[in-house]
Amino acid sequence: MPIVLKICQYTVRQIKGDQNLQIPIGIAFALTIVYALYFEWLLPKVNDRYTADVIDVCLYGIGFVFFLWVERSDEREHKE
Repeated sequence: MPIVLKICQYTVRQIKGDQNLQIPIGIAFALTIVYALYFEWLLPKVNDRYTADVIDVCLYGIGFVFFLWVERSDEREHKE
């Protein structure tokens, strides 16, 4: 999730022309939920090649928290 969220943030920053733009927590959380549902619930139901794994869902959540932690620590450094 940190990679996906960082790519999304970079893309939005380029489109908007604002290098200080932050992804709102709600949107980052929603994107994490969509990824977890898509890759761990929907795809395993429609294709035998994919497997549902609760550990992966937990890792999506950990990645989300890590992204927030890194972004907020960067934000605090720039304010000081």
